Amino acid sequence: MAALGALPEDALVLPAHGLPFRTLRRRVTAVRDEHLTRGGSITEFCREPRSTQEAASRLFRFGRLDRSTRCWRCARRLAHLRHLECAGRLGAKAAAPRCAGWPADAAAAGP
Repeated sequence: MAALGALPEDALVLPAHGLPFRTLRRRVTAVRDEHLTRGGSITEFCREPRSTQEAASRLFRFGRLDRSTRCWRCARRLAHLRHLECAGRLGAKAAAPRCAGWPADAAAAGP
């Protein structure tokens, strides 16, 4: 994020989704602030021991999604939690892998 903030303010950004924009520094600041706020919320929520599923459900809601979108969102949840763990803001204990929104037999069946 710091490297992006060093780019010119009027640089044309071509995002993977959404419309192109030129307000890069404002966007970097907004994303960083949101991550700090949500990370703080998760850290506070996890003062009591929580499962990955419980903690991750605070980040994103699944709703009615197709299987590939559920998988992508699950991976994104886990990446956010891992980031907080690596930053020393969360601890982790090994347990059987499971992701909210997957039927119990779907993980065993594979993609």
